[in-house]
Amino acid sequence: ELAANGMMLWDKRTQNFAENTLGFSNSNAIVSRAYWMYRGVWTNNGDPGRVSFIRDKPGLISYAESHDEERIMYTTRNNSTNVWNLQTALARTEAMTAVLFSIPGPKMIWQFGEVGYDFPINYCENGTINESCRTSPKPVRWDYWTNQSPNWRRRLYDANAAMMNLRLKRPNAFNSNTIVDNTSDLGTSLVKKVVINHSSLKMVTVANFNLNQVTTSITFPTAGTYYDYTRGGTFNAFGSAQNITLNPGEYRVFVDQNIEGGLVTSVPEQVIDRENFAVSVFPNPVQSSSYVQYELPQSGVVNIRLLNYQGQVMGAKNLGFQVKGKQIFELNRYKFSSTNLASGSYVLQIQVGNEVRQQKIMVQ
Repeated sequence: ELAANGMMLWDKRTQNFAENTLGFSNSNAIVSRAYWMYRGVWTNNGDPGRVSFIRDKPGLISYAESHDEERIMYTTRNNSTNVWNLQTALARTEAMTAVLFSIPGPKMIWQFGEVGYDFPINYCENGTINESCRTSPKPVRWDYWTNQSPNWRRRLYDANAAMMNLRLKRPNAFNSNTIVDNTSDLGTSLVKKVVINHSSLKMVTVANFNLNQVTTSITFPTAGTYYDYTRGGTFNAFGSAQNITLNPGEYRVFVDQNIEGGLVTSVPEQVIDRENFAVSVFPNPVQSSSYVQYELPQSGVVNIRLLNYQGQVMGAKNLGFQVKGKQIFELNRYKFSSTNLASGSYVLQIQVGNEVRQQKIMVQ
């Protein structure tokens, strides 16, 4: 739809994105229309109240669900016996989120979509479902963010935040024509690929919406080390076609630089108690630097994050693979993040696999 007196074009793509979360392979699974460069060119046909659609500007607001279309999570959980489970549906919605936010141009999310809102659009205040209730008030579910254990919905929220963080930190990669056409795939295939090549960011997002494990070929914009933005770790890119294997509903976001704020584990985090995951910081408060000693309950890739009390990630480090047992890490307030850590209270998170240990620290 062309805005009558605005500068943006709004695009409804709910069915297309839902076909992917459901795992339905057909022509409706195409999501290429979410990228303005893959659309036709409109003109105002002499009507000054209508704005011409200009191909060299990101004038398309695209989204996976909106106010007048069915919720992605409700559709996913009620139209397929394969993906109806809450955990599965949320994981596939998360993959959809990664694809949507990887596509350049402005984006929109709708009412609690970031936590997998799954009440239908025709939900009535008395709990029934009827088309006459389409515009009736819908339940407000702040508890989706707080009360689940393990909190799969909070994980979807964190994934949304991580992708938005990436767009905010590298805006020029998402406000111009940066998709590499011959290696991206937003068509009928249930393996979606978004490849971005810009001077500020090289990125590859690949998601498997099939109902089975798939090995697919991806081509990175350049050769070299890429960072797994949503899981931690690194990936050695050849700059030519190479294979990657993804489980059903699994996705990966690779970037050519270690960008803070994107570490989202592949499974829900389980906060471990002191006895099973010992951590000590000395000295604490931290003045210039301190040593963090921790005892890993298992071997695996270790990631460290430092959060302020508002939950914002102030710095993150991928320490690579470490063996079970005692390890030590130097926390330097001047080098841990892109800016010096200000004085105040923080939460230090150490993660191996899906196990997380949290420790309060002070910086003076």
